[in-house]
Amino acid sequence: MAHPIVELAKKEYFLNSHKNVNLITNKAGTSIKEKVFNAEAEKLVRNIKEYPHALLLASLMDSGVDANVAWTIPYRVYETLGSFNISDLYIIPLNEYVKMFSGKQNWHRYPNNKAEVFYNAVQKIVNDEYMKGDASKIWEGKPSSYDVVLRCLDFKGCGFKIANMIPNILYRYFGIEFSDYSYIDIAPDVHIKRVFHRVGLVPYIKDSEIEKIYTVCRARDISPEFPGLIDGLCWEVGRNYCKANNPKCTSCPFDYFCEKKFDNIDTDKPIKKFNRPDLRKRMNEVREYLQQNKSKKEDKLPTIYDRIRTPEDFEENAKILKKQYADYIRKKEPTKKDLETPFIDAVFITNNPQLGLDFYETIISEEKCDEYYKKLVEYFTTTKNWTETLIQYRAKYYVNCLRKFKGFLDTSKLN
Repeated sequence: MAHPIVELAKKEYFLNSHKNVNLITNKAGTSIKEKVFNAEAEKLVRNIKEYPHALLLASLMDSGVDANVAWTIPYRVYETLGSFNISDLYIIPLNEYVKMFSGKQNWHRYPNNKAEVFYNAVQKIVNDEYMKGDASKIWEGKPSSYDVVLRCLDFKGCGFKIANMIPNILYRYFGIEFSDYSYIDIAPDVHIKRVFHRVGLVPYIKDSEIEKIYTVCRARDISPEFPGLIDGLCWEVGRNYCKANNPKCTSCPFDYFCEKKFDNIDTDKPIKKFNRPDLRKRMNEVREYLQQNKSKKEDKLPTIYDRIRTPEDFEENAKILKKQYADYIRKKEPTKKDLETPFIDAVFITNNPQLGLDFYETIISEEKCDEYYKKLVEYFTTTKNWTETLIQYRAKYYVNCLRKFKGFLDTSKLN
């Protein structure tokens, strides 16, 4: 005979059972403004067809704070940038994410840590050879639960709890099927550990990590085909009824079989912080490079520049330039998988004549590069519904791509 928790879970937690249940809930006392904000945040993380990375990024934020706080962070980023396209998130540097997360009001209990987790996840989604900018590759095609959990664990900042929570949410809220469910474990957070102890499934254990192991093993024992099946039910009971203080036993669905052991102690340890990169050192290197190249005269430029003087020259040699630039990027950045986009973004100016700039004149002149930046800002302001922050970083991104391409031209020979 199955354990009562498993029986209850099968009735309420099944494939697509929560398609009409909000991931972000409104608590008592929530203002109208907050409700509207939560509704918009909900739409974003629910839109896994257009923004599959929103669900993944929200999940990675879900530790150390209330779930509602974590799951609204993607929408806060969207509000700040005016876009949530993965290509736009990709060009935002780490220091800008740190500013967002720790502005006038912190977005998270550990803003610096989670800003880095968010940044690293975006970089991985775009650069990973398997995903190539599409986070839905993690779960599409009915993969095994084993593969999905391991793919999630591959993200920095994703621990055992979140790696198992993600496929469980996909199963219940989005109707995503897997070939099996035996590797989707319960996510032993403070609520679930408290419930497991109080109902008598695990003994009281002072060591939090050992307690997690006991909880996971016990869930596998009572629900071997799908250990994570009981995760949502136990979490909601722990959050809404089996509270750390003043539990609501008489109205709890577990009341009729619960052993009511109330000697557990919850712990909440801060997440280990990562070391930040030395951005000042990197900026000094960039300034030094620009200073060295500023004094170069047109007559001293390598002959390769003669092949891009006019649009006709560039068009004639585009295929050769593209191939050689890919080889250049491969040597400079061995881990980079996408070797086509750097060239496309470097020659963005050639595909947008409305900017009114000549590619050759711009690439050899620092003054023209500054003008290119201003033109890009004007262009994006009139054509895109982006915030000022994203417009500035998108413009800087294209200018930097052009400068990187100039570095290639300065050191290469056209065959």
